[in-house]
Order: sequence, then structure tokens, then C-alpha cells
Amino acid sequence: MYDFKRAEAFWQEFWEREHLFDMPQNESREKFYVLGMYAYPSGDAHMGHVRNYTITDVIARYKRMNGCNVLHPTGWDAFGLPTENAAFKRNIEPQKWNTECTAKMKQQFQKLGFSYDWDKVIDTSHPEYYHWTQWLLIRFWEKGLLYRDIREVNWCPSCNTVLANEQVENGKCERCKSVVIPKKTTQWFLKTTAYANRLTEDLNLLKDWPPRVIAMQRNWIGKQKDGSFRLRDWCVSRQRYWGAPIPFVICPKCGIRPVPDQELPVKLPLGVDITPGWPPPLARIPSFVETTCPKCGGAAERATDVLDTFVFSAWYFLRFTDPHNTKAPFDSKWQSYWMDVDLYVGGVEHATVHLIYARFFHKVLYDLGLVDRPEPFKRLFVQGMVCLKGEKMSKSKGNIVTPVEILDQFGADALRAYILFVGPPELDVDWQDNGIRGCHRFVERMYSVLTRVSEQHFQKDWRRLITREQLADADIQFRGHVHRTISRITETIEKTYHFNTVISAFMEVLNNFEEYLKTSVNPVVVSEAVEILTLVLSPFVPHLAEEVWRNSLGQSNSVCVQRWPSYEPSLAFQGDFQIIIQVNGKKKGVLDYDDNQRPSKEEVEESALKFLRNKEVVLSEGARLIYVPNRVINFITKK
Repeated sequence: MYDFKRAEAFWQEFWEREHLFDMPQNESREKFYVLGMYAYPSGDAHMGHVRNYTITDVIARYKRMNGCNVLHPTGWDAFGLPTENAAFKRNIEPQKWNTECTAKMKQQFQKLGFSYDWDKVIDTSHPEYYHWTQWLLIRFWEKGLLYRDIREVNWCPSCNTVLANEQVENGKCERCKSVVIPKKTTQWFLKTTAYANRLTEDLNLLKDWPPRVIAMQRNWIGKQKDGSFRLRDWCVSRQRYWGAPIPFVICPKCGIRPVPDQELPVKLPLGVDITPGWPPPLARIPSFVETTCPKCGGAAERATDVLDTFVFSAWYFLRFTDPHNTKAPFDSKWQSYWMDVDLYVGGVEHATVHLIYARFFHKVLYDLGLVDRPEPFKRLFVQGMVCLKGEKMSKSKGNIVTPVEILDQFGADALRAYILFVGPPELDVDWQDNGIRGCHRFVERMYSVLTRVSEQHFQKDWRRLITREQLADADIQFRGHVHRTISRITETIEKTYHFNTVISAFMEVLNNFEEYLKTSVNPVVVSEAVEILTLVLSPFVPHLAEEVWRNSLGQSNSVCVQRWPSYEPSLAFQGDFQIIIQVNGKKKGVLDYDDNQRPSKEEVEESALKFLRNKEVVLSEGARLIYVPNRVINFITKK
């Protein structure tokens, strides 16, 4: 029996103690930057997080095994209404609530085996991060892209704040569902319209983005023949508490003046009244509001709005390249090395909000000379939702299946396998209790076979011995299946990310392994299979792979720092066409042939009978043969 609780706790502690996933700063090797859209830490982790971050973790682990420097960071999109509303409801300070939530989510992510460098986490509510957000905002001001104006805006009377167009759904607040009303107020805006042409034209650069996301962005920007756009300037001010203060002062003589760089960050006051209402919270704190003008030295007032949460996520991917820099937002050398993000994974709901703002922000930084490419994300992958009985999981609907309860009952590897197996990752999927139980059984079976066979047959020098062995047909066929499995999984990770087919491939090769073990087992062939399968399993069910690698195979170091196994094309090759072998119309196997081969009926019959003998399939005397050339050979036996 696989003791997953003991094994998972041991290996998670081992990975962190050995710093196996620390961010490498080594320019001599090929890099790969894989990023999942970071989480709102306003509560527990949910199955959407599990799906998103399991996908990125598989790819990160695979790329490390292929010799890449991998940047696979995580962080917390901590500012904004979700955290503030949750804290207000519980009568707790947002900072304290955020600290509790991030600690809890970190623990849950660690229990899932995600390979993050936990010393390089970004929390947008920490002054070391919003310092540089404020610094960048001042650069936008200097470039003429930030301004303050009285406008009719979308006002949510329940949240007591302005909403950007992107935060209004069918005339209602996306958060609280209250009817949004027009209201004239003084707000701060970023001139996204100044970049509307480039935001549209540069969509042509995004060759590895889903066409539906490209279409959604093109439609949202809405370029017209006469040059007018649907896109409006981005209102970045919010009249709430939980956000970074806008770093400007208003002087009666000098007008609007930025806070000097050396006085940044303008810190958010803590331990104050955060009750929503008018005037907004910061405006009710005299010690915060009253200041002096940085130009004339006279009495002035600070801006009392805070920044929209989307400002922080508009550049966090750049900060991850140099997350603890105290002298600049990031070092130009490291952003140049790591950027662009090779793979960005997140929900399609961000296609017209976060992704447009991030592209706009990046283009401004490109024009400022702070980054050296016009687009931030090379490849975008949007994963589907995890639903229950056809509906999106929601606390309000009471249809939540939490990762915590699944981890306790079935373990991380089973949950990882299931969330990948349940369906193609770009589609919505429906949670099935039977599915997670089935994946739990698969993990236990795989562990049982690999450990039992290792103890009985494993030989470390199988590479030397296998070239000298006289292999039986069953040995050759089984080796072929193992090498085809490597080929199939490698291609899936590199191209489609359809990891549901990968888990299926593992299940198939496990079945084949168990069938092979019923024959006269060749220890060298078994040794090759066990070692290869353990390596290939590592990105998907890493705790199981570590257990087998170290404890059953007696290997040193961690399996996750080994090289990804290569396959022999001569073994993996399946041929250009296949002839299906049937007995009484039921498929028993296939025969592979090249296009330049056109076997005779007699040759096919001989090969098929040999295959069936190896499978211990006994045909009755006088079995009738039906042969469809180059397609099917069917043996009809007497009943």
C-alpha cells in the first residue's frame, strides 16, 4: 500500500530544504519562463487554481529535466475588493486577513507539490512591490499618459467606488452584482487610447495565442474605419482602502505634483477605519492627507484614491525576473534574459481586462526603454473551468469541492493526475467523485508495480546489458510500447498540453506492463521500463516518482533533477499504417507497416498468429479468417 501522506510530506520538505526549485540566475543556459496568472488570496485555494498551476508545474518540471533554466514563480494579487470585502465582513484588518490567506494558500500549494521558489514570492500589498508600481506610475505621468479629470464614470453604490468598463457586466458590478449608475467625479486615468492602434496591430505578433482571445481583444479595442475606438482610457483610481495610494499631491499654487522618487513608497496607513463610504477612507485621515508641496514647500494635500488592482498585475511578470531589487523595478539584464514569458496560463475571463492592460503597460515600458520587446507573452494558454453538475463551482451556490478535502483523502498525486485526466485542459470539465477515486487506484497500482518489479528484477547497469541481450518478441513489443510512451508524452508536452492523453498513455503502458509480467520476464527489459517510467512520471506525479527513484531503484539525488529520457526511434516508430488484429471482431492488437511495405495476406496472417501466441490467445482449430487488405485481419473461432 502506498502511504501517500508520509511520502508527500517527506518529499515536499526535502524539495524546500534542498532549494531544488530556486530561481537560477545563469545566463549561459537556455531559459524557459512559465507563469500561471497569480492568485487572489482572499480565501482558500480552489479547483481552478489546482488546474491552472498543475499545468504550469508539469511543464516547469519537464523543462528542468531537459536542461533549461526555468523561471516558474508565484505570488499574490493581494490588493483590491476581494480581500477588502472579505476582511470587512469578518471585522478584521485587510493586512491581517491577507497574511492569513497567503499563509494558508502557500501551505495548500506546497501540499500539491508545486515547484515554486518560495523565497521569490511577490505580494502586491507589500511596500517593496508597490513602491515600484508607484515609481512606474510617475514615469507614465512624465510621459503624459496619466491625467486627472472630472468624468462621468461607472459608479457602484454598494462598493462605493468607480468601476472600469471591463468591471461592468450587463450593467452590473462584476463583484457584488449591484446596478451600476453614472456619476461625475474626479478620477485618475491612463491613456490606453493612445496605444489603441498598436494594441490592435501588434495582435499580429501573437502567433501562439488562441484565435478566440485575439478575436476578443480585437473586438474590445474596436477599431473603426474612421479611426474611432471602443476602447476608453483606463480609470485607475478607486475610492476604497485596500490598495496602494496614488503618489501625487495637489497644491493650491502648483497644481498636481508627483511625490519625489526618494520619498517613495507612499505607504498605506494601517490600523485605520476602513468602512466604505464617502469621503473615502484615506480622505478621513488628516495625518495622511496633510502634506507639503514638493515644488513650493507650501501646504498641500495627498491624493486620497488608491490604485485599481489591475495596475499591479499589469507588470508583475517583469518583477518576477528580479523580485527583490531595491534600486529599480527590475534589472535590465535579467528582464532581457527571462522575457518574454514563454508560456502564460490563465482563464479566458482575463482576455479583455488583464491581458489588454498588461500589453498596454508593457508597450509603455518598451517606449521608455525599460524593456526590450513590444509584447510580454509569447504563448498564451487559457484553461477551462472546473464545474460541478454543469455549474461553475461557487461558495454562494454551495457546490464546492475543496482541494483540502481531496488532498487528505486521496493525496496530491491522485489529484494532480485527475485534474489533468478529466478532459482537454482548454475545455470546461465537470468534477466526478468516481474519477478521483479511479486516479487514486491508478497511482496505487503504478506504485505497486514499479516497486514490486524493482525489488525483484532491477539492474542498474541495464544500459550496458540491453545491447547484448537476445530479446524475445514479447520483450521487443513491450520495449516498443515503453519508447512510444516517451515519444507520445514528449510531443504532448511540447505541442498540445492535452495531458488527459498523457494520463491515458500511463494507464495503457501500466496495463501492458502487467500483461508483460505474466510472460517470461527479462530483468534487463524490466529495468529499462521501470527507470524510464519513473522519470517520465516525475512531472505529473512527482511524489510517487521520488519514492520509486530513491527507495526502490536506489538512485542518488532527486528524480526531478535527472535528464528527461530519450527514446529510440526504431522502437517508438509505429509505422505509416496499421493492420488491426481481431478475434471474433474484438481488437487484440495492431501490426505496424511502412508505406513502402505492402505485406501479403500470408505474411500478415503469420505475424498476427505470432502476436496472438505471445499474448497467450488460443485459437480453436479451424478458425476462419477474414482479411481486409492493409486494414483488418479477423480470426473467427467456433463457439
